[in-house]
Amino acid sequence: TVSASTADQRSKYRRAINEALQHADYPLAAEWAQRYLKEHAADADMRGLLARALYLGKNHENAARVLQQDVQASERAEQAPSEQHLQWLQDCYEQLGDSNGSLWVLERLVIHHPKRAYWASLLTLWQKKLGPEHRLTLDFLRLRQATGSIATAEDYVQLTTWALRAGSANEARKTIEDGFSKRILGVGAAADAHKLLRHQAQQQYEEEQKRLTHSDWEAQATTAKNGMLLVNTGLALVMQGESARGISTMERGIRLGVSHAPQDAKLRLAIGYLYSGQRAKAIDLLRTVTGRGGAADLARLWEWHARQS
Repeated sequence: TVSASTADQRSKYRRAINEALQHADYPLAAEWAQRYLKEHAADADMRGLLARALYLGKNHENAARVLQQDVQASERAEQAPSEQHLQWLQDCYEQLGDSNGSLWVLERLVIHHPKRAYWASLLTLWQKKLGPEHRLTLDFLRLRQATGSIATAEDYVQLTTWALRAGSANEARKTIEDGFSKRILGVGAAADAHKLLRHQAQQQYEEEQKRLTHSDWEAQATTAKNGMLLVNTGLALVMQGESARGISTMERGIRLGVSHAPQDAKLRLAIGYLYSGQRAKAIDLLRTVTGRGGAADLARLWEWHARQS
């Protein structure tokens, strides 16, 4: 319990801080809050007032320090940090040009307050960090699509192009048709380019279907010990609705071995599990993806999505 004298003191400081805030005297409000916190450092409400004063006063460096400490304290207590405090902290890091800090905050917004806009910002930042030609770009784009973050013509064209490049023609065809049905594609100055890409997707899809009706490609992949071909083709099968055959093919590819990118293969198998409705299995596998190069980071993001879906 709080003693009467402490409560009176707290009330006095709060009045002084609120009066300073009302007059937009943010440095004075921060000074009052800091004086109180010297004796009562654990007062969360007063720390919130300090953060507010520092943030509104554009003291971004100190505001970021206080806000980050409070976010970490909330997480240690297994409580969701305030969404507004996270938004303030995100703005502070942007003003300070701290991209790693921005990434850290966006991850917490996605974990504790999952919204489409936060997912879109987080995945855009991750893609910039990894670069435009990263081997896992398609898997990032798939996550953007899964979280509802594919919205612009550029997004649709990028996902379609990467799917075609990876030999997932049905995925490419479905993506571009979705863009056309929403009138995001096929309009404006780039309409002819969109129509050409649509034709390429349809043509490659028809060729893919012919190939998948024969078992030669499976035998060739097995003979060549090309496990990743089985993994990628299996995921393409899952995405066109052949979940049982697709998962079986992917698991066979994992058993065959993927020497150059085993963590990428596990990540894609987990994505296959999730697409086929095996959510618990997907989460368990995602948690085993390790190493550097992006796979472990992307697996962590996919796991958050899987838990929220």
